Amino acid sequence: MNHNIKKFIIIGSSSLAGISGRNLTCIRWDKLTPKINLRDFDVVIISTLAFGTSDQPNVDWATFFHILNPTIARDVSAHGGVFMIVGNPTFDVHLDKGKASAPFLSWTGLQLEWDIAHGDTMQFLDSRVNTNFATYCSYIAGWQYSLRSCSIGSTGYDAIEDVARSGGSIILHRDDIATNRHKNALATRIKVKHKVTGHQYSSTETTILHYILLPPINFSNDDTLLLVLRDVCNLPLAVNEPEWVKEWIAPNQIRIDAQIASLGIAMRKLQSELDAAQSDRNKSRQCLKLLYSRDHELEEIVRSVLRSLGAIIEDPTGDNKEDGWISVNAHNSILEGVLEIKSTEKDSFTEQGLRQLGEWKTRGIVERHKKFKGIFVGNSALMCSPDSRPYPFSDSFLKAATLSEVCILMTSDLYAVYQLHCEGALDYGAFWTALFSTNGLFSWKSDKGQSKSN
Repeated sequence: MNHNIKKFIIIGSSSLAGISGRNLTCIRWDKLTPKINLRDFDVVIISTLAFGTSDQPNVDWATFFHILNPTIARDVSAHGGVFMIVGNPTFDVHLDKGKASAPFLSWTGLQLEWDIAHGDTMQFLDSRVNTNFATYCSYIAGWQYSLRSCSIGSTGYDAIEDVARSGGSIILHRDDIATNRHKNALATRIKVKHKVTGHQYSSTETTILHYILLPPINFSNDDTLLLVLRDVCNLPLAVNEPEWVKEWIAPNQIRIDAQIASLGIAMRKLQSELDAAQSDRNKSRQCLKLLYSRDHELEEIVRSVLRSLGAIIEDPTGDNKEDGWISVNAHNSILEGVLEIKSTEKDSFTEQGLRQLGEWKTRGIVERHKKFKGIFVGNSALMCSPDSRPYPFSDSFLKAATLSEVCILMTSDLYAVYQLHCEGALDYGAFWTALFSTNGLFSWKSDKGQSKSN
């Protein structure tokens, strides 16, 4: 951001209705975090307007005093920044789970003496430097406290110790903006300055702490802060419509409102169609899992695709068992088999899958009293594209599969068969007959060949 553009932050307001502008940040009291860097702002507005009301915020005071203390206040003030405290600041806060307390304004490094008495007499001290406060002070309808005196506290001196050691003098300047009849301050500006006297009695003053205290006024919390931003800080505001004007109807508005309603209906219809199309797309791409998925996910998509090709699949009943029992009707013949579905990131399969498949075939004979075709479905080197995968079977693997009458079906070949199914070009009877009659590696040839995408 351009360093000439002031940055504002408000602590004590999550949002201000009607405000826009990227140089304004608003943070609720209950959303304070140690990551907030107040040194990055020029104007720090701290609102206590909600304290003592039914909307009393819940504050982590340890975090507050972490992000704001006399040293940080000095750093902000040193680059021309200012702190504005809007609302009653005379209360104490509880620390260490209520075991200790401290004045809310202890972070300023100042000692302030308050007169806790109320009244309604107010005098605005009109001057060139107070011009921006005239409108705000005109809304002070009464007061519950006033400032008698202030001085630099020990923590304040600690924060500016290095400045004090450099020579010169530290002075506190209080410039009241509005007072009561006892000359106690209702609104005031407090500056701590470093004064250095040079040759021939010339001197320079540098502000090292800068605070402005503004009392509550007879406005809502948000409206009070809007007034501070607009009139005191001269921040250009883009204000949205107030509630009362929303009932007014502008010229041509009825026609435009009808157009907006019509467009809204059309957009909702298009959104519904888009959502449906996206869902269809996601469903259509499920078959691609044949080429890259593993373990249970691969087993599920294999069974799903086989069902779409006309097979009846009995799902496994638990772990460490067969991956499904398959039955198909091919040319009026019932063909039955048992599945072992394997995946590996390695280039080739071990023979462990064949041995497991032998166990499932034996289980079929013992428990179901019939012979089942063993079908090994494999997906190897699954981190690579199918067209760049090495041949996954050793001679001994193929010999064992052939001798044990096991059909080996690669998921890439199953995907190619599924493509033909989707194109309406698959001869289902011929496919199933060829699959169940194969001992060894299954290879399906068709007039259309195979392709990687639909």
